[in-house]
Amino acid sequence: MATGGDPMTFTIRATKIHFPMQRLRFPTKALLWLCIALTFKFQARAYAQQVTIHVKNSSLEDVMKQIRQQTGYLFVFDLDMLSEARRVSADIKGAPLHEALRDILSDQPFSFSVVDKTVVLKKKTDSPATTKAAGKFVPVRGIVSDETGQVLPGVTVHNKANKANALTDALGTFSIEASKGDSCSLP
Repeated sequence: MATGGDPMTFTIRATKIHFPMQRLRFPTKALLWLCIALTFKFQARAYAQQVTIHVKNSSLEDVMKQIRQQTGYLFVFDLDMLSEARRVSADIKGAPLHEALRDILSDQPFSFSVVDKTVVLKKKTDSPATTKAAGKFVPVRGIVSDETGQVLPGVTVHNKANKANALTDALGTFSIEASKGDSCSLP
């Protein structure tokens, strides 16, 4: 509506809008945020366990990087083992991590175990009796990195069998004494 003699001047009256459920505002917001957080948590948990890989004649190292990116799981292995790895061809869609690893490593000279969020690769052994009889300690070298590939200096690597410990250096590498079939972990 125009006021005075100037047709270009308008007066606007601001009115406050009242919502009848104004008292429920905070609890409703809190409940909404809780629902959103739980939804993301359950989606992330379900997604982290599923692996989808489509590779043809790729290196095992590249496949492990893809799995790490999809799941957040870290891989621990002897670097010398990669020279024995065969090329990988796989077409896996939405498979659980254990199933995907079993399929990918079926033609490889390696076995795996999962401890917390770490996949430990080791050479396949003949039998547990042969392993215990051998009892030889050899140095096992590897690199510890996070899910983004960033090396982790100062991480302790523990051999459960002989209670040996090693600390990663500034480049994330470690060397620890182990015998065939020993299990190493990151405490």
